[in-house]
Amino acid sequence: MPYLTRIVRVSCPLLLGLLAASCATFPGAMDGAYAGSERTAPAARNVSVLFLLRHVKQAKGLDAIPKLIPERQIVRDFDNLLVDAVTEISNLGSYTSFTEFPSDVSQPERVARREELIRTHDYVVEVQILEEYSFVRQFFGGVFSAVSVTLLPVPYTTRYSIDVAVVRSGDQVATYRRARSKTMWVQAFLLFIQPFHNDTIAKERIYIDLLHDVFRELEATGVLS
Repeated sequence: MPYLTRIVRVSCPLLLGLLAASCATFPGAMDGAYAGSERTAPAARNVSVLFLLRHVKQAKGLDAIPKLIPERQIVRDFDNLLVDAVTEISNLGSYTSFTEFPSDVSQPERVARREELIRTHDYVVEVQILEEYSFVRQFFGGVFSAVSVTLLPVPYTTRYSIDVAVVRSGDQVATYRRARSKTMWVQAFLLFIQPFHNDTIAKERIYIDLLHDVFRELEATGVLS
């Protein structure tokens, strides 16, 4: 019984600390943000565009390569984020999107559908969004957070980058790249500010900003014309 009592005394504060832990997320500045001028003349014609999407993730120190993620792991409401971002492009006559999944390797009908969409659109805008973080840092951060009963703040940093290639008739005509990081701090007392710095909202905001900035430059440079 004394042994069990000691276990309870040690484990209760740890469990309470973990249960009370919360987080606050803060995005960093965007790398490669467009700072040029806006388009001065309207586009000569409307075009049809296929947005070919790839969502990939890599835990550095655990994954050898960036890996395509399944649909359930994609950022919440991504279709709505894309619809919002394409408003930057003024001469979209029609557009559709196709998202590649790792299961496509065993679904030839989806591969055939992708190739058909590529053939029937004026332009293909290939969009790859990479989410990457350090597995080692997050592992030891979790250990430190547990040992300190979450009383000391622990940062978890994730970097998001977007690579966009514009392709016409099989030829690549333009490329764009943006990147932005977010840092999520975990600590018990962050519970009081967590509603104002929610991690899910911060991730959506990063996706929105990256897409808008790339499409703003794509519009300004008149690539889709």
